[in-house]
Amino acid sequence: MTSVAVTSSPAYAATAIDGCTIVTRPTATHFTNCPGADLSLASLPGTDLSFANLGGANLTGANLGSATLRHANLAHANLSTVLLGGRDLLNTNLAGADLKLADLAGADLSIANLTGSSLNRAQMNSANLSSAILNTSVLSGADLTGATLTGATLTGSRLNRAQMDSANLAEADLNGADLSRADLSGATLGYVSSGGVTGRPSALP
Repeated sequence: MTSVAVTSSPAYAATAIDGCTIVTRPTATHFTNCPGADLSLASLPGTDLSFANLGGANLTGANLGSATLRHANLAHANLSTVLLGGRDLLNTNLAGADLKLADLAGADLSIANLTGSSLNRAQMNSANLSSAILNTSVLSGADLTGATLTGATLTGSRLNRAQMDSANLAEADLNGADLSRADLSGATLGYVSSGGVTGRPSALP
């Protein structure tokens, strides 16, 4: 990251970082459009990145405190170790994203697409993942304590050693998932689909 510029408008200001213009007051037709951008270490606290196209972008070390990312495209983006606790990621596309060691505690990831994403050892305690798509995602060692996964699809996902105690998995699809040594103590498993599940959890409800 080498340059930062601010351009003024009558009521708002747009920030440009390495050629990526961060659009203010984004809408479904007017949004930040910077696929593949290098935003590593960028300072974007409180930024509204709703609807943004940041597919394949590098956001490692970026400051996204209080940022809004709902409906954004972050497919195949690098978000490893990024702090997204409590962030609004409703309906965000995170397919194939690198979220290893990311802090997603308390984040709203409902209806988000996390297909094939890497969430190794991510902090996702108390996160809302209702109706999220996590097919073939890797959640090895992830902390999902108290998370809401009602109606989520986790077909073929790797949940080995995941902490899922007190998580709500009602009506979730776990077909073909790896639950080796996963902690499911106190979890809600009503109407779960679990055909072809592999591995033995370390604890069950």
